[in-house]
Amino acid sequence: MTASGPTAFYLIELARVVVPVAGISFVLAAVICSRALENRRARLWLIWITAAWLLVTFTNRFTFIAPIRSHFFGSAVHDYATAQHARLYFAAGAFLWIAEEILILAFGVTFFFALRSKVRRDI
Repeated sequence: MTASGPTAFYLIELARVVVPVAGISFVLAAVICSRALENRRARLWLIWITAAWLLVTFTNRFTFIAPIRSHFFGSAVHDYATAQHARLYFAAGAFLWIAEEILILAFGVTFFFALRSKVRRDI
């Protein structure tokens, strides 16, 4: 995706942060307001996992927007300190991506067991 000007560029960067974070925020609001999950313990686990997922996703997306990247990589890497910052930046990005994927999996598994533990009233 390319931008035709500076305004379009920053709107694209904003969308890369806002779209995933807004989606997870809606999921968090739905879990908090859910009446279908009668099991209080499972619901609390879902709230905590979704909140952690939201925090990690926001941090991950915010880390990789262009103004932050330009702060870390304003010039060529010629000294050890700049190389260490670049290494830390890429390691943090990989760690955040893996953490986000683990939290998506944890949310799915917890949601499955929360719905499955629902007490049946028709018996």
